[in-house]
Amino acid sequence: MRIAQILVMREVSPVYTTQRLVAFALAVGLTISGSWAVGGRSDDQLANLAGVAKVVDGDTLVINGTRIRLEGIDAPEAGQTCKRRLLGAWACGAEATNALTHLVQDKQVRCEPRGLDKYGRTLAVCFLDQQDVNAWMVRQGLAWAFIKYSTSYVKEETEAKSLRIGVWQGEATPPWLVSADDCAELLLLVHDEMLFFDIFPSRN
Repeated sequence: MRIAQILVMREVSPVYTTQRLVAFALAVGLTISGSWAVGGRSDDQLANLAGVAKVVDGDTLVINGTRIRLEGIDAPEAGQTCKRRLLGAWACGAEATNALTHLVQDKQVRCEPRGLDKYGRTLAVCFLDQQDVNAWMVRQGLAWAFIKYSTSYVKEETEAKSLRIGVWQGEATPPWLVSADDCAELLLLVHDEMLFFDIFPSRN
């Protein structure tokens, strides 16, 4: 890091720096606490879930107070944008959330739990009557097949890709890479701020 960059950082409000460090600590804490929660779910809570679903984002629902992560898929992050086929970008994250909301709104959704993720959320395949909701999201090009954990929806992804619909109409970054980039950026920020304090220790 150049000295000029460090001097610029010196002008950053200590409050802002502290807030970013606190946010990082909270994020780490939530991850750890989420991991601990995995073993704390009873068998009753893993029984089939059914009811009117509230949509959190393009791959997360809440039914009867249980937070459900649609298993085998990964939708764009809520604030993520994707490129169009020719020019410009579109709010793919918001569109995924809206599409899922429109699909399940005021309808009975049935979910078959497949376990828990590291954050303690119930992983499940969800249905509207006999329609697989997870598959529908991938088929519409509004979610990726999350092949790191499951190959259940590779066929649907191939179909959407061939039609160049949704996230496949232009360049789009899979959400697991978006999350990794955000984490790396935050870690870099913390590293730089720690370096700043090493070079310019507090005089209080």
